[in-house]
Amino acid sequence: MRKVNNKSIFVIITIIFYLILSLVFLINNFGNIYFNIINPIFWIILFFICFCMFRNEYVNKKYKYDILQTVIITIVLFFILYYLLGFVVGFQDTPYSSSIKGILKNLWSFGIIIFFQEYIRQVLINRSKNNRFLLFLITLIFILADISKVIVSYKFDNSLKIFQFIVITLNPAIARGCLLTYLTYTSDYIPSLIYRLIMETYSFIVPFIPNFNWFLIGVVDIILPFFVFVNSYRIFEKREEPKRRNRKKYKGILFYPP
Repeated sequence: MRKVNNKSIFVIITIIFYLILSLVFLINNFGNIYFNIINPIFWIILFFICFCMFRNEYVNKKYKYDILQTVIITIVLFFILYYLLGFVVGFQDTPYSSSIKGILKNLWSFGIIIFFQEYIRQVLINRSKNNRFLLFLITLIFILADISKVIVSYKFDNSLKIFQFIVITLNPAIARGCLLTYLTYTSDYIPSLIYRLIMETYSFIVPFIPNFNWFLIGVVDIILPFFVFVNSYRIFEKREEPKRRNRKKYKGILFYPP
């Protein structure tokens, strides 16, 4: 990991300023124009800025394929169980258009942003070194970017709706954001990119999903990130353990008293 510099701070401040502007002004005043044009263009421009500033950065890719394989296997097992449960609770249509035009529109408005956000997440985390505050801040701003569209449109007018927001939106976003930071920190942006592409775009393509109530949906959206994290953590620790033993061994030999 490289030392944090002014370029990283510039990117972080730019995202924070954009999110505040979106929450206070852009989303309410521009609606569909924001989601279809302004938001995608912002992340595309920021991606190219980051690419130009950090294109020569070294990224640790030691465990990329091991963790990527773990992520994919866990997601596949999840979907098998998820749709098997659908035969118990029944199925419902997804709220998104299943036409080619509708799918392409949703992929442009939401799906294409995933690639740019995960690349930006990577370059920021890659520069954060062991700075826990910056890792926390990076995680927080991407969680806010994830839920910003819901915060603005949601009506917090009674305790039930507040509780539903926490269960359906906030808790899953926190679990997802922490997982994506961990995946990126231990490998690079590919595992987190694949995770998001599958989990956030499948409902645009698949015409039906299990008919879970809102509480079960919130629970499921927390459980999956947890299992992906646990499996990825085991892989990481398994690969790192021999290195720790060797370091202890060499240290013992080096400082062994005569």
